[in-house]
Amino acid sequence: MRLTVTQLFTLADVHAQARALAALPLAGTPGFAQAATRLLQQFLMAPPEGIRPGWPASRRHGAFGYDRADDSAFYPANLAYLLQRLAARHPAEPFAQAWRQLASGITAQYQHYRSVPGLWSYAFYQTRPQKRWFPFGRAFSQAEHFRPPDDPDDTALIYLTLPHTPEQQAWLRHIKLPRHAGQVAGPVPHTRPAWQGLAAYTTFFSEHMPLSFDVGVLANVMNWVLTLGGPLNRHDEDSLHILADVISQDLILTDAYRIAPYYAHAVGLGYTLARFMAAHPAHDFVVEHRPRLLATLCKLEASQGLTGFERLVVQVSQAMLGHRPGPVPAFSVQEAADFALYRFPLGAEYRLWLAQAVAPRPWQIVRFSSPSFALGLLLERHFCE
Repeated sequence: MRLTVTQLFTLADVHAQARALAALPLAGTPGFAQAATRLLQQFLMAPPEGIRPGWPASRRHGAFGYDRADDSAFYPANLAYLLQRLAARHPAEPFAQAWRQLASGITAQYQHYRSVPGLWSYAFYQTRPQKRWFPFGRAFSQAEHFRPPDDPDDTALIYLTLPHTPEQQAWLRHIKLPRHAGQVAGPVPHTRPAWQGLAAYTTFFSEHMPLSFDVGVLANVMNWVLTLGGPLNRHDEDSLHILADVISQDLILTDAYRIAPYYAHAVGLGYTLARFMAAHPAHDFVVEHRPRLLATLCKLEASQGLTGFERLVVQVSQAMLGHRPGPVPAFSVQEAADFALYRFPLGAEYRLWLAQAVAPRPWQIVRFSSPSFALGLLLERHFCE
């Protein structure tokens, strides 16, 4: 199927979806699940093609007045995982079939993000049928220099939500991922000093990007590795070593940028780590580290500076680890629409010391948000009750 620009979501669509969240009943109240599911169908479905091509999301930089539509693989893959998990946990719900159908429609779109050379890895932005490296951008949307490489994060999420053949899984597990791990691809300077000699999985499938570790990426990759099963290799063990350090030292609270340049916020990291653990509750790593991560999330919920919607996401993360959350926090529609699981620091990919120094600053961060994913998070919170 060939996509045309007129089929894609626009920024006006994304803003309209954000406003539509205001009409929902409160999460946890009667009627919410039905209203939220129907709204999600309205967000994503467009007859006759089913799930609408492109993705309702945006990327924003408030200080510069930058606001663009966005349609990466990241949010649809995260939402597909969320919906599949909801349907599996609540199969008797009258909406479980609708969640499965929405997830299937999302996964059918993954073909547009598959590697340009035809490998079975995936990129953040669409790779076919046209170059759209920064979709809806005014300067770099067609510039090959700015094409994001395939990456383990989107690839792992896509493999978690869409079955691949045993041959494709073996290629990713034993060839692609190890080839781009630390020390195999080269030393990893852009991380905490204690981790620089580790052979954990790095952030990109590319020889042309600075090597770094990102805890959000590692959590998603190890989720897939443990789901696939089999003996762990050196790269798996070192990746789990990093995740253990993060949890035991509360690093999501104190060093979020350096441990995860592309998540770079305690709330999103807590959610991603909790989701990984919830998928493998009996694994030795999870049994050992779940209590400490839950304690960290309780500290995070009580901390200052979070929005009401961010507190709600922390509650979802706590519930994944077996903790019954408190009352649903009050939040504004704008807080929900602006929630950013993924964040892009403008200087993160440059080796120059000045770029690295300013990358963590708030004015250097581009926030990626999706009203559809926010709606999925509200559904998750509803079923925590």
